[in-house]
Amino acid sequence: MKDNILFWFNHPPKVGKGAFNYVANNWHGKVYYIFLYDFREERKKANWDDGDFGNAQIIKLYENSSPNDLIKNVLSENENAIHIINGLDSPVTRFALPLLKEQRNNRILFMSERPVQMGGVFERWMRDLYFNYKYSLLCKKLAPVSSGMLALGGLGVSLFTKYGFPANRIFQFMYCPPLKRPESQWISSLSEIVKHNRPIRFLYIGRFYYKTKGVDVLIKSVKRLRGNYEIDFVGGYGKDAVKVRRVIDKSSILNYLGTWPADEVGTRMQDYDAVVIPTRYDGWNLLVNEAVNAGVPIVVTDGAVSDEVVSNFDCGIVVKNSSVNALAKGLQTLIDHPNLLQKFHENSRTARKFINEDVVGKYLIDIIKYSIYNIGERPDCPWQK
Repeated sequence: MKDNILFWFNHPPKVGKGAFNYVANNWHGKVYYIFLYDFREERKKANWDDGDFGNAQIIKLYENSSPNDLIKNVLSENENAIHIINGLDSPVTRFALPLLKEQRNNRILFMSERPVQMGGVFERWMRDLYFNYKYSLLCKKLAPVSSGMLALGGLGVSLFTKYGFPANRIFQFMYCPPLKRPESQWISSLSEIVKHNRPIRFLYIGRFYYKTKGVDVLIKSVKRLRGNYEIDFVGGYGKDAVKVRRVIDKSSILNYLGTWPADEVGTRMQDYDAVVIPTRYDGWNLLVNEAVNAGVPIVVTDGAVSDEVVSNFDCGIVVKNSSVNALAKGLQTLIDHPNLLQKFHENSRTARKFINEDVVGKYLIDIIKYSIYNIGERPDCPWQK
């Protein structure tokens, strides 16, 4: 098992880099990260570009005037390599597959989020029809020339099985960011909340975009809440940023704090009683990983995909996607029963043992051994209790 591994990415990884770097640092052969494009500008502003890619050798195709010639040379030196490609129909997949076809290399693992399922009832219906057609064709085409798929979350596994990718070659996976354990500890002073009527402090972090992130659902749910609470918003970018800021500016319980550097999110969120994630659609929402790692309770919708961690370890409240009433009920539960916060915090300390980069990285290596080399038994997903 000294074959080299080539990871193919559209952009440099951040969301899954913890597990990927574990592979780069622990695999017996060489590991390459191939980037088709650079980080997007909003990612750079949030300190995503930290330059830490472990022991991986970096190939930046976007900096080369002849990317095809460059990658052909790399592939000629890595004829027996294992390839892990981000997406079934992504730009980097369309770039890589013709080149790998020339090599007749089927030592390929695809990694994919579920297709984008968002919008109103009619739009979602049209998307479902289109994706059923598109991804059924893609799975029929790509399954025979690959060794398996890393599908994000149980939702991803279900959908790609439905589209026809062989279930015995689909592995449930997650985005696993590199997260350091915060030096401080989450402390929610229940005595201050109960005896001194301190408000429950909720935190929203992310893009201000109604269609995917559900910020409008959160804002509407506020009108149904009773009791003493505050909600701070961190982010500021997104298509609906102006609308959100207007609502916040008119409110006495909603506050806008600007943006936070990505590497400070885990520490700063510990000042809050709970993180709220009202997302309508995500491939895998990383804030769950951040909050679990920091020990902060969570209120999240079932559109996050990562909500499966919250459900499996009971470290927060999972509510129905896009439902104002359900989200309001979840938030109200913590306002009325702040004693739940301590339980969720304790359970998150258990959960983080199963989703840290070492555990998820080793799981990925076990998948590679099983699917490429037929070594050992099929690995079990570590965060599925």
